[in-house]
Amino acid sequence: MNSVAFSPAGNLVASAGDDKIVRVSRVSDGKLARELRAHTRAVNGIAFSRDGSLLATAGADGVIVLWGIPK
Repeated sequence: MNSVAFSPAGNLVASAGDDKIVRVSRVSDGKLARELRAHTRAVNGIAFSRDGSLLATAGADGVIVLWGIPK
């Protein structure tokens, strides 16, 4: 695991790593809410927007992706 971020509301946690997959899980029960795939190399950074509506991911492939996070 290369990066972890909690949503501003504290209800979601996102994690990412060398497998190129970003996983978003519910904090309340630990269940996977979404798997996000777009990077072709390791994901090194993740961050939620202040309002929690977006998740930014940065990969070793030189790509930054903005994901919409449903409420």
